Amino acid sequence: MEINLIKENTTVIEYVTFKAKSGISNQQMLFACQETDEVLHTIEGFLHRFIALQEDNTWVEVVFWKSITHAKNGLKIFLKHKISKIFLEKIEEGTVKIEYATIA
Repeated sequence: MEINLIKENTTVIEYVTFKAKSGISNQQMLFACQETDEVLHTIEGFLHRFIALQEDNTWVEVVFWKSITHAKNGLKIFLKHKISKIFLEKIEEGTVKIEYATIA
């Protein structure tokens, strides 16, 4: 029997991995990412975000949302914001992977 843990009113983690474009330093990427904090804080349902860098230079962004609906709506809003676009321009095309998980 399959159990569906993604329920509407359960905290959700948005797990994003990506690589920076060639020529973008770790400091530039971190600064651009931190600049988008002001965007996230205006989006309904946003709770918290952590940023990490793996040994292979893959960036990891873990975003906590109030629900799966908030997460998916939040992503749409984030992608359209002018500050976010500056950050997104620094990401290597084709390297972004987004997954969602419910906190059990």
